[in-house]
Amino acid sequence: MMLWQSNDIPIWNVEHEIIKYLLYAIFCLGWVLVFISSFITHHFELFGLRQCWLNFKDQPYTPIAFTQKSFYKWIRHPIMLGFLLVIWATPFMTFSQLIFASGMTLYIFIGIHFEEKGLVQSLGQDYLDYQKATKKLIPRIF
Repeated sequence: MMLWQSNDIPIWNVEHEIIKYLLYAIFCLGWVLVFISSFITHHFELFGLRQCWLNFKDQPYTPIAFTQKSFYKWIRHPIMLGFLLVIWATPFMTFSQLIFASGMTLYIFIGIHFEEKGLVQSLGQDYLDYQKATKKLIPRIF
C-alpha cells in the first residue's frame, strides 16, 4: 500500500447536468439504504456491540430472531446493494477508481456467497424458503 501510485486516467466523465445529479442522488440513496438497513437488521448486533454489551454484563448471547422487515421483504442484501450503488454511481470514474470498484464488487459477491451459506446453516429451512421467495440484490418489480 505504501507504494500505491494513483492512476488518474479517466474511464468516464458525465458532463450532462441532469445525469450527473441523478448519479449523485443514486450515490446518496446507496448510503441511506446502507444506514437504514443496518438498523433494520439490528445495528448493534451487526457491528458486534450487542455481543460486547452482553459479555460485559455477564449475560449469555441470545440470537436475534429471523425477520423479513422493510427492504428485506424485497431483497436479501440491501446493505450490499447500497454499497454497490455508492461504489458505482459516480459521474467521474478514473482507472484507479475502476480497479477499486471492481475489487470491492468481487469482494461483496464473494461475501454474499459465504454469508448465505452461513445463514442456511444457522437458520435452515426458514432461510432456504426466504432465498426462494426473495431476490438477492435486485428486487422484483411485480
